[in-house]
Amino acid sequence: MSPSSSGRPVVVGVRGEETGPLDFAAGLAAGFGTRLRVVHACQVPYPYGYGPHTAADLPENLVSAARRVVAGAQEHLDTSLAVTDVEYDLVVGFPPAVLGAESTGAKAVVVGTDDAGWLDRVTGEAVTNFLCLHSSSPIVVVPPDISSFAVDEIVVAVDGRGPERGPMQFAFEIADRLSLPVRVVHVMSHREAIKDIDSARLVLAETLAGWAETYPDVSASTVLAEGRDPAEETTDVAGEGSLVVAGRPAGGPARGWRAPVTRALTRSGRRPVAVVPPRYTV
Repeated sequence: MSPSSSGRPVVVGVRGEETGPLDFAAGLAAGFGTRLRVVHACQVPYPYGYGPHTAADLPENLVSAARRVVAGAQEHLDTSLAVTDVEYDLVVGFPPAVLGAESTGAKAVVVGTDDAGWLDRVTGEAVTNFLCLHSSSPIVVVPPDISSFAVDEIVVAVDGRGPERGPMQFAFEIADRLSLPVRVVHVMSHREAIKDIDSARLVLAETLAGWAETYPDVSASTVLAEGRDPAEETTDVAGEGSLVVAGRPAGGPARGWRAPVTRALTRSGRRPVAVVPPRYTV
């Protein structure tokens, strides 16, 4: 097992009373051997929103609810044994911008799923959507029914068109740290499977090339699945206790999604999903 190679923290964005992202982030930070940073972004109305401001600059009535969110997170984590090095911060600003800035120096950013309508998703106002498209570090999306860091397998969803270096690096790094197996999954339609099954096997083999040498203690395997819905098939392959790792989707003109598999995975609410930038490094 490799020692920790980064002092970058795991950041978790908290919005309310949900504790799943907190517990998952604490377990992830412990696994990486790094500190946990808990951040709540407090968006305030005009003219305060055009700062810069700190919470200390603002009237108490504007930040009292935000202080309660941070205090609740601290009270919850004080009972956890997963991680002891924790810092808490209340930041005034637009939540996607705040967490986007946090991602620059983070090992990963943990967030919950977006509770937003279709217009927010299309325009990029949804926090998780925005971060998956623009963050500098992996974004780990934790569904509402996940209440702990109980990961026993890493599943990497690949599209079969490239080396997938960023997602593969993140997957093998955390698998090595936690002594977990890795499964690399590519889903093909029935028509694709008939025509390109041999080519797909070759691409998967090439995708794994070199990783076994870099991480000799990680057990790795590949899966070629057939189905109409790649996200659904990937989720089915990824059993309970899986962390699904996927590449970043490409942003369209309206900052929407061009990668339906990644989008569907992060919205499915069935497994935690790590969306990893292509240039992610240790």
